[in-house]
Amino acid sequence: PSAMMAAWSEGEVSMDVDPAPPIAPGSALQVNVRWPSASGGRGARVELYADLKMALPVRIAAAELQTNDPAKGSLITFEIPRDAPAVFDGAQLSLRYRIRVLIDRPMRSDLAAERNVVIG
Repeated sequence: PSAMMAAWSEGEVSMDVDPAPPIAPGSALQVNVRWPSASGGRGARVELYADLKMALPVRIAAAELQTNDPAKGSLITFEIPRDAPAVFDGAQLSLRYRIRVLIDRPMRSDLAAERNVVIG
């Protein structure tokens, strides 16, 4: 349900995108990440993935942040590849895109939040 929304939140994590989906290949996608309780740990990442059914996920882009940056709010810009195929869902094949925020915590499991986004 988050794939076509500009503003998205789950619990205390929000990932808003500009422009609103669908995002055109070859354009810039801005992601505004807010995670108020994000603190501690070694760092944070915001990543853009392509998920093709029956294949491993492909990380298209990533931005490294300080752990407390998402707590303050962080604006990240990803360039969508000009040749990025559109989202589709066929009989035996599907392609989806997702944005993932990861908080790297030493000696504990990492924290992660994800939302889908439509490209195409």
